[in-house]
Amino acid sequence: MLRAALFLTAILAVAGDAGDSAAEAEALDVVDPSSLVGQLTVLQLKELIAEAVSQAVLPLHNNCTDYSETGDCSLVVENDLCNEAEFYARYCCRSCTLAKQIPTYGPHLSLTAEVPISINVTTEATKYPRGSNVTITCEATGYPIPEVVWFRNYNEISSTGEYEEQVEDLGGVFLKTIRSDIIIHDYSVDYSHFQCMAINSGGLVKSAITINIDTELSVEFLPEVPIFEAKDDVILDCVAQGADVSEIIWFREVEQVGNSNQYKIIERRSFEDGLTKIHSKLTILRHKTSVSGNLFTCTAISRKGGNKEEWKRVFISDVDVHPNCHDLAGGISCYEESHRCEYRQEYVYRYCCRTCTIMGTLSSYGPHLRSDAEAPLEIFIQSSDVEIPFGGDATLKCRTSGFPGRQSISWLKNDTMAEESDNIQIEEVANCTPLLCEVESLLTIKGVKVSDTGKYICRTSNVIGMKDAAILLRLMGDGNIYIDEDVV
Repeated sequence: MLRAALFLTAILAVAGDAGDSAAEAEALDVVDPSSLVGQLTVLQLKELIAEAVSQAVLPLHNNCTDYSETGDCSLVVENDLCNEAEFYARYCCRSCTLAKQIPTYGPHLSLTAEVPISINVTTEATKYPRGSNVTITCEATGYPIPEVVWFRNYNEISSTGEYEEQVEDLGGVFLKTIRSDIIIHDYSVDYSHFQCMAINSGGLVKSAITINIDTELSVEFLPEVPIFEAKDDVILDCVAQGADVSEIIWFREVEQVGNSNQYKIIERRSFEDGLTKIHSKLTILRHKTSVSGNLFTCTAISRKGGNKEEWKRVFISDVDVHPNCHDLAGGISCYEESHRCEYRQEYVYRYCCRTCTIMGTLSSYGPHLRSDAEAPLEIFIQSSDVEIPFGGDATLKCRTSGFPGRQSISWLKNDTMAEESDNIQIEEVANCTPLLCEVESLLTIKGVKVSDTGKYICRTSNVIGMKDAAILLRLMGDGNIYIDEDVV
């Protein structure tokens, strides 16, 4: 008992004299291991003494305590969260104050700071095929750890067991997160409003999401490039998929196509994950030239009367395609730009020889087979006005076209690169197709003055070459700015 009293007296003495704490702690390293003091580790004694000294130096307010139910105040200090929000200072006041991360006095002592609840509801999609398995997730964070309650169409369902529910405590430092998953098997309701409510002693929050049955149809028309040499039967494929798809109908131009001495249709159906899939194969038997260039359409019909269609213009020819005749730009690009075959542009013949030949706009033999023609790089410059009052705005428009690739445009003034500034604005718009790119650049001069006059050059370039166009702004005797487009 005497030894215990001496030990406590020593601690109190140290607590009363903060200036000698270092010396007292150092003395503990040589205590008799058989004594009461020796039975405690040196580290534990140092912690007790340091805490006693801190309390002596930092007198704590009666409201400054650590809420025992948190159990995380040491982690709040370690993660330097005391100043992150006032509620940390309120619920971990003692630990944060002793760690000198917050002042001894402050608004946290009023005990009014509440911990907000945050909530987030997620799912992979908001539309699902009929019969799908759907998982809706709700994550709620707060202190104390919130409880989660689910509602469907504003009716509480957590207590009914209508759906499988999985709950997991994700933990956290002070702020605790709970995750709740609602798992719905074989979802078949057209519309459902699911709401998650998180609630604790501090309040409640709600978040909702709406789930629908996906009734949209998808249609795919194959092949991507329906350009054929008339050697065998020609086959077109249409694949339709959707929750309510019922049939596929084929059309040639506006006439419905069925099985005949010219056409054969084979259909296959499958059902998976609530979706019906119909694969319809249309075979054009021993092609007749009257079919070439016709528009073929596959239309998918839903049980509710909806429809979706895809169409392609089909080209079939019995002409001979020379072995050196290829679509250098690619079959898809040439098909999408097949109308250019009719423009009789030499570079189009070079890049889309096969397509133009099958379309009948190009002979099987000719100079195009040896051509290295490129698309001409074109440029044109103009102004929105011929005359601009001094101090007015002038807009210069430069239009270019070229192939291959996208050409670049730059502006020069009197052979010096023109850049955007307070009074000069440059905008650019491009419209590129597989066989031609058109780029337009607008240069606007705000508040034209004498220093803005001069020769403006629009310069365009691509892998083929470079080309310039110029325009002249000059001040005339009447004080107006005149624009001359005929500049060399």
